[in-house]
Amino acid sequence: LEYGPKLESKIKNGQFLAMDSDFSPIKKVAILFEELNSTSNIIEERLKIKVETDGTVEAKNVMEEAAKIIVAHFQIIGNIDALGTIDLFDDQKEKHEKTPKVSVSIDKLNLTIRSLNALRRAGFNNVDEIMKLSDEELSNIKNLGKKSVQDIIDRRREWLDSQLNNEDSNKEYAANEEGE
Repeated sequence: LEYGPKLESKIKNGQFLAMDSDFSPIKKVAILFEELNSTSNIIEERLKIKVETDGTVEAKNVMEEAAKIIVAHFQIIGNIDALGTIDLFDDQKEKHEKTPKVSVSIDKLNLTIRSLNALRRAGFNNVDEIMKLSDEELSNIKNLGKKSVQDIIDRRREWLDSQLNNEDSNKEYAANEEGE
């Protein structure tokens, strides 16, 4: 059995399909099928779903979200020809595509010595390697506590923002050069 962040990271990375949770706001779900007109040749049924929550979410919102998830799953399953080409977890791919490729030492992130040493021992020496790590993967690195992980996440975000701002400035400069 696996516990904690490793299991969570596998769920978010798409290795498991999360079907249930111990901390679900849903207390009970009752499903009932009723035949509407038994004398008719056409079979008509009514579906009744009763959802009881703990009060943190409304049953209407739960049903709406569940319906979206089911429709998304059936759209994927229904498109058999494209099953091999569909990536269910595009969010991760988009995140990595937006990350600039940088071969700069992690020293440039201005991290604490403890964080730098832990990252180096884990084999991460460049900023681009740190950018590819998810928050869960960071929290699994030996000798990194919650504060260190949060500091690395913050520094990563600052670095990414500065790089994207530099790219925007360079594009504006190039556009101004072309206009002259």
